[in-house]
Amino acid sequence: MPIIACARCGEEFKTDDKRRKYCSRQCFYAASRDLTPTWTCKWCGKAFKSRLAHGQERKYCSYTCASMGHRGWRKWDEKTFWDRVDKSGGADSCWPWTGQIEVKNGYGVVSFNGKTRKAHRVAYAIANGQGPGSRLVCHHCDNPPCCNPKHLFAGTPLDNSRDRDMKGRGIIGERNHKSKVRESDVREIRALAAKGQTGVHLSGIYGITPAVVSKIVRRQLWKHVT
Repeated sequence: MPIIACARCGEEFKTDDKRRKYCSRQCFYAASRDLTPTWTCKWCGKAFKSRLAHGQERKYCSYTCASMGHRGWRKWDEKTFWDRVDKSGGADSCWPWTGQIEVKNGYGVVSFNGKTRKAHRVAYAIANGQGPGSRLVCHHCDNPPCCNPKHLFAGTPLDNSRDRDMKGRGIIGERNHKSKVRESDVREIRALAAKGQTGVHLSGIYGITPAVVSKIVRRQLWKHVT
């Protein structure tokens, strides 16, 4: 039985098959991968390996990219995006999005790489070199269509709520339509409690529970009222 050397790893092996070039399946598959040409996806730009498709050059790395390319989706770049942002107010002013605006929340909307995204999130990703991930992109300026990176910061829902409360935009106190007492009532409750009135007595006067009276007195509720 003749001894030949593996065409990939060089290890010698015995075989009766004159056409055999590789010592194992692993070497055969590895050699196939080595010989597979590398292409660049015309949609996402990622390098990928693939054999010739019916003797033709491969254009896309996946069915998703092929679908995007065949449908004629517009592939955005940074210049295309910023061309739709109004920067006329200057570097420190708000840069409103001039394209489509959400009716409900007022945020700019853009079809970016085949997906609908909020314009200010795209602006944050471009300016910082990476997206915010699962975090929110909040506005220092409280202007939803603004895309100025100086006015944007990434944070959790708690960060967003704290920022809202610091600016006095929270629906608290008398602005909450479910509120059963007014700010003047809260001051009276605290004053009467300081004079020795019980929570049960005060709850009957103001139509709230003793537990709520206790939280008002201890400033766990209506903290903003002094």
